[in-house]
Amino acid sequence: MAGKDIEITLKSTKAHPVILSFPDLFTPKEYENDGNKSYVREANFIIGEDHPQTQELKDAIRAAIAAKWPSNPPTIPVDRRPLRSGMVIDPDTEEKTARWDGYDGKNFVSANRRCKANTREGANAEPNPIQLIDGIRGPDKKFIRLKESDGKLYAGCMVNAIIRIYAYDGTKHGNPHRVNASIEAVQFAGHGEAFGAKPVDVEDKFDEVDGLMEDGFDGDDTASDGAGAGDPNDDLL
Repeated sequence: MAGKDIEITLKSTKAHPVILSFPDLFTPKEYENDGNKSYVREANFIIGEDHPQTQELKDAIRAAIAAKWPSNPPTIPVDRRPLRSGMVIDPDTEEKTARWDGYDGKNFVSANRRCKANTREGANAEPNPIQLIDGIRGPDKKFIRLKESDGKLYAGCMVNAIIRIYAYDGTKHGNPHRVNASIEAVQFAGHGEAFGAKPVDVEDKFDEVDGLMEDGFDGDDTASDGAGAGDPNDDLL
């Protein structure tokens, strides 16, 4: 583990999958802090608490800290490290609850790649530094590059991923020290159960509508010419 950046390849197996979560890999996500905007490609990688690479990740974080501050390493809290628990303490019940769907009893690695541009147009125009690939090779014997329209890198799918662990000294910018993980590559490794709310059962929620009107309204057209109609958002709560 020589050097300041420590490369790790997270690998999915049937017994110990790596699950993709909150993926913003194709289009950068926008953040705003004190009026300044930044754009980041990011994702979480969920792993079981017994995943065989858990210790490797912990060792890499310690090694990154030692490489950055060899003589007097700072104490960096868990919430400023890339490997975190998927569980949190509920402030009302003081019980452990999952942070999000699919995180119950799991750990996760938070990783990203920051764009150089500070505008949406500029960030979108930048070449994607993350290699996003399929699990199969094309006729040229190279892994097929994935597009967002392929629909394979979704929240809940299984992946392999190359990340680099490094320590960040925030002294110059008035920020706290932290250990980060950058995403280098993500490979689709298999389908999984997609996260998020289940689709609404429209057959159960709606009744059949009788006497449909062409304009969708039942009644006269007193405001049809727009006179006195006001702002169309006035009735929105």
